[in-house]
Amino acid sequence: MESIVVVVKNGTEKMRFPGKTMPDGSIRVLASGKWMPVTNSDACKAMGIEPKTVAAKASPVEALAHMGDNGYGLHVYAATEWDSIQNQKRADAATALESAVPGLAEAIRLSDAAYNERERYSRAFDRMMADEYNDGARPPKPEDKTIGEKLTAHLSTHPRAALYLKARNQHDSSHWADNTGKGAAGQKAMDILAAGGSLDDASVALAVRREFVD
Repeated sequence: MESIVVVVKNGTEKMRFPGKTMPDGSIRVLASGKWMPVTNSDACKAMGIEPKTVAAKASPVEALAHMGDNGYGLHVYAATEWDSIQNQKRADAATALESAVPGLAEAIRLSDAAYNERERYSRAFDRMMADEYNDGARPPKPEDKTIGEKLTAHLSTHPRAALYLKARNQHDSSHWADNTGKGAAGQKAMDILAAGGSLDDASVALAVRREFVD
């Protein structure tokens, strides 16, 4: 079954529910066991079709669909159309980021792989230690150190990717309640690099911490 997506004013997805696109470009939702018309206002207006709305009655689906047409800033898309738009946005953003920070995609892939390998070995080792019948004669598969070596070699030839990865790690490892500014500094450094800024400017931003006055 097809689905439709309700998108709020800031462009983020709010919810999905069963729906389908009609030949005239309008969209219908399954409400109260019937296919009820709602409006994809942009598509309808472009085709000169008079918008149709669902009355806001008991069903929250009907109410939400109606809100998409009465000025509250919601828009209704066919899920296939919305997903296609979002996939293209992500692809464009990834291409732009890779252009600004050469080697970043591979750096992230290797970094994640190295982390997963460390976690795998750690979990396997903990299971061995907890197993009273395993006296160490059946140790877990050793950690593959070559992944980390490949990451180090890759970062040595891609300084922007190396600094971006460092900034990302600093941002991600900062606790939500951290008041030193480390997380914000990491984000600022990433933003500078993504915008094509210099390594020096990004390095300075990464080192910034909040100052506290008694």
